Amino acid sequence: MIRSKHILMGWLFCLCSCNNALNKGVLNETQMAYLLNEVALAEGFAESYLFKDTLRSRDSILKTELDKVLAVNHVTADQFSRSYQYYKQKPEVFKVLIDSANALASRNRELIYSKRKVNPQ
Repeated sequence: MIRSKHILMGWLFCLCSCNNALNKGVLNETQMAYLLNEVALAEGFAESYLFKDTLRSRDSILKTELDKVLAVNHVTADQFSRSYQYYKQKPEVFKVLIDSANALASRNRELIYSKRKVNPQ
C-alpha cells in the first residue's frame, strides 16, 4: 500500500514536471529508464568481453559502447547527459527512474530464463 502511494506520488510529480523537462530537451522517464538499462547491459558486455584487450583503456571502451547505445536509440550524448543531470538533481524522481530501469531488467531476465528449456537427464 505504501509503495503504491510512493509510485503514485512519483507519477504525479513527473506529470507536473514533464512540460519543463521536455522544454529543456530532457528525455522522459520511460526513455531514460530504457536507456539506463541499455547502458548497464553495454557496461556488463564490456566488462565481460572487451576489457581483456589490454591495448585499449577502460574509459575508451566504455565510451565506445555508450556511443553505440545512444546511436541505436537516436539520442545524442548531450541529450543523455542533460537528462541524466536533470534527473540526478531530483532524488525522488531519480529513485523511481532507477527502480523502473531495474524492473525492466528483471522482466527481461525473467523472459529470457522462461524461454530456456530444462534438459532433464
